Amino acid sequence: MNLLALDTCTEACSVAFDDGIETRRRFLVTQRGHADRLLSMVEAVLADAQVRPSELTAVVFGRGPGSFTGVRIGVATAQGLAMAASCPVLPVSTLAAMALGARRRFGGTQFAVALDARMGEVYWGQFDTVTGQTRLQGEERVCSPQARPALGPGAWVGVGSAWIRYPDTLRRVDDGALTVRAEPHFPDARDMLALARPILASGGGVPAAAGHPTYLRDQVAVKQV
Repeated sequence: MNLLALDTCTEACSVAFDDGIETRRRFLVTQRGHADRLLSMVEAVLADAQVRPSELTAVVFGRGPGSFTGVRIGVATAQGLAMAASCPVLPVSTLAAMALGARRRFGGTQFAVALDARMGEVYWGQFDTVTGQTRLQGEERVCSPQARPALGPGAWVGVGSAWIRYPDTLRRVDDGALTVRAEPHFPDARDMLALARPILASGGGVPAAAGHPTYLRDQVAVKQV
C-alpha cells in the first residue's frame, strides 16, 4: 500500500510517504510559500522511495481546521495527485493529527488541542488515545478561549498555538490535572498516515472530488500561506 500524506493547514508544511516498509518524510515550518514548496517536497519523498505518482494507493490530507488559504492548498494538491493516480483521498482532522503527534512527542493519553483561529477565537478539539486510537470527545469547534468546553476527568495535555497566545484565558479553574506544553507543536503528515491506515485498510477513502475541507467557521479571514 503506497500512501502519501500531506498537510499545509498551519505554519508547518509536511509530506510523508509509507510503502508498508519505511516511512519517508519532509517537514518545514514557514510563514508563507506553502504552495511553492509542497509539490517539490512530494517529489522528493517519492523519489526517495522510487515510486511514481501513478503508483499511489491513496492520498491523505489535512482537511483542517487551520489557515483558510493553507487548507485550500492542501486539499487542491491532494485532489490533483489523486485524480492523476486514479486513487481515493482520505481527509484527516488537523486537530486529531496534532493529538497523535503530541502523544508521540510528550506522552500522555488525553489531549486538549487548541489552534489560534484569529479574530479572538480558537479551533478546539479534545481527544482520547487511551485505546491506541485517536477518538474525538464531543465535537471540533471554533469558539472564544473563554467558551471552550470543560475537560473531563483524568490527566490532560494542552497543545497548540492558542495555548501560547491565550495562556491564561484558556485555562479554567475546573481543569484539574492539565499540563500545557507551551512550545510550538504542529500537525505532521506522518501522524496523518497513522490515522489513515486503519481506515483505508477497512475500505475507507472517497473519490478525489469528494475530499472536502473543514473550516469550522463560515466567514474566514484569508491569510497568505
